[in-house]
Amino acid sequence: VTAAAAIVDGLVAREALGPEEAIRLRALRGRALLRLGRPREALEEARRAVAVRPLDPRLRRVHAALLRATGDRGGAAAAEREARTTEARLAAIEPRYEALAHGTDLSAEFRALTEQRIELDPGFGRAYQMRAAIRLTDWNAAGALLDYARNSALDGSAAQEFLDYTKSFNRDRIVDPAQ
Repeated sequence: VTAAAAIVDGLVAREALGPEEAIRLRALRGRALLRLGRPREALEEARRAVAVRPLDPRLRRVHAALLRATGDRGGAAAAEREARTTEARLAAIEPRYEALAHGTDLSAEFRALTEQRIELDPGFGRAYQMRAAIRLTDWNAAGALLDYARNSALDGSAAQEFLDYTKSFNRDRIVDPAQ
């Protein structure tokens, strides 16, 4: 356990990982620390993960559980409230977002809902696919490709098909709308 912990510590300390990887490693490290009877250290890992993704209800709930385990009932209640608030915000936009996502409307409303969906749940891969389509219509090919890559990493969906398809394109033709 010590050698593995040292490797994780080194990667995180050097910022050698992306935010998503760091969150996963911190969550795993926190679970291991909790199982080893070190809840205060586990709580610190949860705090760091929440700092990267403050709106993630799953992380907030883990944070709340660790706050309870260390005796901070007030902090645990606040973390639970924050998780419920984010879940309520997601529930409020979800029906309209899904209705628009299954259509061909790229209206200002859909654009705003897509950004909100990503803000509230950055792990929802399909929202990146939707934002990529929007960015393509705005001739933002670089942004679209980044979002398709995010979608592919998080969800798979149609992103990989699109990325395979674009390999055959001439780079200048994708980026320059005048062509």
